[in-house]
Amino acid sequence: IKIIRKALLVLSITGFLFILFAILIGAKKINFDSYSIFFGFGYAIAIIVGYSKCKKQNIDKYDFLLLNITLIISSIFGARLFFAIFEYSTYNQNPPFAFLSNPGIIFSAKGGFIIYGGLIFGFIGSFIHAKLLKLPIGKLSDIIAPSIGLGIFFGRLGCMLNGCCFGKQCKGLFSVNWKSFKKLTGAFEFHRFHSHGNDYSILNTQLISSLFGLILFIFLTYMFIKGFKLLRGLLIGIFFISYSIFRFIIEFFRADNPTSFFGLTFAQFISILVFSLTTTLLFFSIKKRLKKYEKF
Repeated sequence: IKIIRKALLVLSITGFLFILFAILIGAKKINFDSYSIFFGFGYAIAIIVGYSKCKKQNIDKYDFLLLNITLIISSIFGARLFFAIFEYSTYNQNPPFAFLSNPGIIFSAKGGFIIYGGLIFGFIGSFIHAKLLKLPIGKLSDIIAPSIGLGIFFGRLGCMLNGCCFGKQCKGLFSVNWKSFKKLTGAFEFHRFHSHGNDYSILNTQLISSLFGLILFIFLTYMFIKGFKLLRGLLIGIFFISYSIFRFIIEFFRADNPTSFFGLTFAQFISILVFSLTTTLLFFSIKKRLKKYEKF
C-alpha cells in the first residue's frame, strides 16, 4: 500500500504540473494576477484547515494530503472542461460546437473556469481515489466540505478583483459604481453586457457569493464540531444542497451568463440537477440511518 501511495503521489504531482503548464502554455507570458493569487490562496487555506481536522477524524495526514492532490487536479480539469464545453465560443460557432472543433482550448490560456465543473469533478476524482485506497469516504468528506466554503470565499474575492461574474445594474446595498469598478479591475468585458455608459452601479454579486462561502464554512464547521450522529459523513451533501440553492438564486442577479431554455442559465440547470440528486441521496441515507436507530 505504501508503494502504491508513493507512486500515486508522484503521478499526481506530475499530472498537476503538466495540467498547470498546459493551461499556461498558451500565454505569451505568465501573469500572477489577483484572480490567480486568490484562486491558489483559497486552495491552500482550504487544505490547511482540513489538515488540522484530520486528528479528530483519525485520518492519516499523509492520506489526506495525497487525496487533496487528486482533488486539485480533477477540480481544475473539470472547471476548465466545463468552460470549454459550455462557455467557449468563436465568431461563427457557439458552445459546445466550438469546443468540438477545437478541444485543445482546455489547455489554452484563453477563458476561465466554471466552479460547478470543479466541484463535480473534484468530488468524483476524490471519491474514486478514496475508493481505490479504501479510505473512509464519509470522514474525509466531512473534513473537506467546510473547507470548500472557505475556498469559495477567497475564490470569489479573486473574481471581484478580476472583474468577472458580475451583476446586473442596480442601486443600494452591495452595489458598486461601474466607473470605479472598471478602474479597479480593468474589466472591459462589461461593455458586452452593459451599455449604459459609465455613470451607473451594478450589483456586486462576487462579494455576495464570497460572503455566502464564508457563512457556509462557519455553518458546516459548526456541524462538524458538534458531530451530529445522524449527519456524520453527509456534510458534503449538505454543502451541495446549500450551494445549489444559492447558485440558482444568485444567477437571477448576474449579468454575465446568458439564459437559454425557460429563461434559465446553464448554472441554474446544473443547480436543479445537483439539488435533486443530492437531496434524494441524502433523504435515503438519513432514512436508512433512522431505521437502524429504531432497532436499538
